[in-house]
Amino acid sequence: MFQERIKRGQDVYTNELLYPIMQAYDSVAMDVDLEIGGRDQTFNMLMGRKLMRNMKQKDKFVMSLKLIEDAEGKKIGKTEGNAISLVDKPSDLYGNIMAFPDEVLMTCFECLTHIPMDQLIRIKQQLNEGVNPMHVKKQLAHTLVELLHSSEDAQKAQEFFEAAVQKREIPELTNVREVNIDRTTSHALVDMLVTLNIVGSKSQAKQLIRQHAIDVNGKTIEELNYQLPVNRELTIKTGKYRFEKIKLVR
Repeated sequence: MFQERIKRGQDVYTNELLYPIMQAYDSVAMDVDLEIGGRDQTFNMLMGRKLMRNMKQKDKFVMSLKLIEDAEGKKIGKTEGNAISLVDKPSDLYGNIMAFPDEVLMTCFECLTHIPMDQLIRIKQQLNEGVNPMHVKKQLAHTLVELLHSSEDAQKAQEFFEAAVQKREIPELTNVREVNIDRTTSHALVDMLVTLNIVGSKSQAKQLIRQHAIDVNGKTIEELNYQLPVNRELTIKTGKYRFEKIKLVR
């Protein structure tokens, strides 16, 4: 990779050279016997094997695993902004998995589930024979939510997704977050989305509004300075499947 960049006249930065050395020293400092990582980390992990041998006269073994990548070779992960957290709510976890590109389905089944390989071969055959990938994706999402939570949570997450995304309905929400505000508190939608931890920043909230990705009580919001009404129950939808029911109380 470095040789190709040098040929193109592109820089190679010091931190890129130091990174494998620092990662290698992690292995030495922790005196590890086996390091497991994605295949894109093979070089860095082998640096640790070599350093371990030189400094401790010990073999450190390396196991590189298949990456979950789309058709263009982009990883599913934090770098591309499509990572999935193990601590996500079941409905969020299910919805994020449903947003995966079709081409990663079989890799996800293979790497993330306990389903036997003979069953996975049959699933792949079904896809090759023209089965709607949506059905297979639902099976994957249901399996992973069940694995990380429970079968009941998986069923509820699937019903939530089907109502919110496929039928475009507002799902039944029983939990209402009451937010006490005073006269000096802004109840602009942008500010409230940050206050309620629905989004991470005002810029993210504004971006979602520009993308017509925020609804309040079923109405798509287009004004960046939209003010939320007080003393009314509101259902806020962000993206395709995240819903919050709130009531601003003064």
